[in-house]
Amino acid sequence: AMWLAQQLHPHAAHSVAHYMDVRGDLNFDLLVDSVRITAAETGSLLTRLLAPGDGQDGPHTVRQFVDAAILPTELEYYDLTGSPDPIAAAREWMNAEFTARIDLYSTPLSRSAVLKVGHLRYFWYARAHHTVIDGFGSAVVAVRTGEVYTALERGEIPPPRKARHPRAFVEAEAAYRASARIEKDRAYWAAVSAELPEPVSFSGRTAEPSSFNHRCDRTLDLHTDQALASAAGTYKTTVAALVVAAFAAYLARATDTDDVVLTLPMAARVTAWARSSASMTANAVPIGARVESTTTIADLIDNIGHRIGGALRHQLLPAAEIAGDLRASGATLGPTINPMLFGDRIRLGDLDARLDLLTSGPTADMAVTLHTNSDNGQMRVDIEGNPATYELADIEMHSARFARFLHEFATRQPDCPIGSIGVLTESDRQLLLHEWSGGAPAALATLPEIFGRGVRRAADRPAIVDGDTV
Repeated sequence: AMWLAQQLHPHAAHSVAHYMDVRGDLNFDLLVDSVRITAAETGSLLTRLLAPGDGQDGPHTVRQFVDAAILPTELEYYDLTGSPDPIAAAREWMNAEFTARIDLYSTPLSRSAVLKVGHLRYFWYARAHHTVIDGFGSAVVAVRTGEVYTALERGEIPPPRKARHPRAFVEAEAAYRASARIEKDRAYWAAVSAELPEPVSFSGRTAEPSSFNHRCDRTLDLHTDQALASAAGTYKTTVAALVVAAFAAYLARATDTDDVVLTLPMAARVTAWARSSASMTANAVPIGARVESTTTIADLIDNIGHRIGGALRHQLLPAAEIAGDLRASGATLGPTINPMLFGDRIRLGDLDARLDLLTSGPTADMAVTLHTNSDNGQMRVDIEGNPATYELADIEMHSARFARFLHEFATRQPDCPIGSIGVLTESDRQLLLHEWSGGAPAALATLPEIFGRGVRRAADRPAIVDGDTV
């Protein structure tokens, strides 16, 4: 599916990329060995593609295989400490790298590098094309590399690997397609698609997916973070489900609609071995909800939780097949919200490697990603917007508004109607009431009084013009 997506949108780089902020005395040679061992164990990062016609399966078949010959012998290393701003230089390098289009057939589909950005500070960068790995799999690779590094540094044998070869995913896919489960999944998503409304977006426009987007990252304040944890306990749900419900409510309020559709990425890993292996299994499914102004917070959370539960039970049906049902019903997917709350700290011996996601793939409209801030443990909400449909100021505005809305959503009473939660921030109100209105709100007055005031202020100016008659 990701190969096909790359063919349909050839100018977008369908990659997943992150970097790890490592502070301390990093043993570079040990990291190289750890990367090599992990790459050999997982197999996915050694994947190559044969172009149609290059294999033995006919002119229209793409063959994918693991090639041990491309096992890395070195890591790229760049010392950026001579730059006026090494951090900015590193970000510029990484942004240019992960947004560059990849030749799927003649170049490696993954890349790793270490960027020195200060005294005893490094950015360990990793990128791979989405045909071979997804965001979850990338995190699996990072964690396993840290385990191997730590063991080698202590002179120990690395703990037994849990990852399986990519072939195991192919076999699992074949077994799924031969099972009764796939028919149940097809029936479920066909029913869901038939009921979905036409999705809305904040921009009201559509565009081709973009690799590099306008982005605003915001760490929630401690009070909001604590309120979310408390509310999750009150509603007997997860923080992730709570934020998805809040975003559905925000989308409905901001666009003045009663029906919303969100795109929810799924790991599509339903076994323990799959969750410990690195490959491309990620899926994307639609979550629809009715959000009227009278809908209560408790009812919306219950509704969203029910729909997420259904999606989780039927997450294995590929997005391409779900999309077929959507096209048949005339619906499409809406803005994406992606809870990635599976941790972002990796240990390299005694060193902390703090993972920061750079991209999980192109964005057609807007994508919201939830992380845990590695500095303070509080939730971080990253909002990305396609530059063809949003300005950077739009993304910054939605970031501020959603953060405020999320706080209100988490702290209001369960029977509070969604329509009573405001969308505007205090700065928005000041802008509307004072800057755009020209001052403080005018005193109440009747129409004759307002007319008389205007006559006295400009008695010598025309009152009515009709053609040549004044």
